[in-house]
Amino acid sequence: MQPAGGKNEKRFLADFNAIIEKNLSNEHFSVADLCREIGLSKIQLYRRIKPLLQMGVNASWTSGFKKPGT
Repeated sequence: MQPAGGKNEKRFLADFNAIIEKNLSNEHFSVADLCREIGLSKIQLYRRIKPLLQMGVNASWTSGFKKPGT
């Protein structure tokens, strides 16, 4: 069993961040696209992100990953 903040969670967040950063300039990139790239359903993604970041997917996306110039 992995403790909170364990290797699995760190790897997941690194992958999540990399996908977001790679697609910052793509104005058509959506949560559905993110789910496809990370290999989770929308519900699974939300369940995994919420406890790790203490916020939902959209909030983490907009608060932590603002597009340049916004």
